[in-house]
Amino acid sequence: ETSEERPPPEKCRRMVEALKEACPETKIMLSSLYPVALSYPYQDDINNGKLAAASGWIYEIAEEQGVRYIDLASAVKDENGDLPETSHIGDGYHLSKDALEDVLMYIRTHAYQ
Repeated sequence: ETSEERPPPEKCRRMVEALKEACPETKIMLSSLYPVALSYPYQDDINNGKLAAASGWIYEIAEEQGVRYIDLASAVKDENGDLPETSHIGDGYHLSKDALEDVLMYIRTHAYQ
């Protein structure tokens, strides 16, 4: 079985295992995925339902592997779980400077101390 044949959760799990083995003193932190805006044009491929599901299995892997998980989506999502239209650079996906500053502040207050 090649890495291309493995589902994404298994790839992530094996990557964390390999990193823990290679660098046992490293503090590993897995993160949720950022949401997309309603204006994101490729909703059939990437949408907030799929991103939330992926973030769910990332969280499960963090719990299973005993590593930290940080919910960076919480730093930028609105009350409906979407990326606000004011928080991207015009493509519905990539974060604006202000949104990235919000993420940085969230990391500073919610990551390893």
